[in-house]
Amino acid sequence: MFFDLEFWGLRFSILERLCCGIQLASRKSRSSKYFDKMYKFLFFFFALAAAALAYQYVERVHYAQTVVSRVTLETNCAMELEAFAVKNLNSGEIREFQHGEAFIKATLADKLKIVLAEKFQEVEFEGEEFSATSKVEIFQDCKKPIGIEGVFKSFNEQFATK
Repeated sequence: MFFDLEFWGLRFSILERLCCGIQLASRKSRSSKYFDKMYKFLFFFFALAAAALAYQYVERVHYAQTVVSRVTLETNCAMELEAFAVKNLNSGEIREFQHGEAFIKATLADKLKIVLAEKFQEVEFEGEEFSATSKVEIFQDCKKPIGIEGVFKSFNEQFATK
């Protein structure tokens, strides 16, 4: 017959084939819509993941930069500025202030802290903590209870008669 089709040993009539083709096409369009949405979602997800990894890499490279931080100190304390120092909390390096400035090597990820100079090792002082940048201006307030009272408390603990 003219409308019969034999394909790999199976016989199909062209009419059957057209009917099945229409059904397959309608099923394919529904499933292809689903897959299109899924592909768009996967593309968006992987693009977002790639952007996050790129940002993390750039951020890590940025914070790994080593700088010489110029720390300028202003204070309302009764002590001279030379009594203070800046400490790199990650490396432990301490640099004393001279004429209100100290220069310390740090990465941008490091934290710095105002401490008392090494010649006052017996005295504890909890100063301001801040992030390292190329230029930092810090005001150390000794009028706050934690400032000057912490220094006097440390003096009393160190030099008290026992």
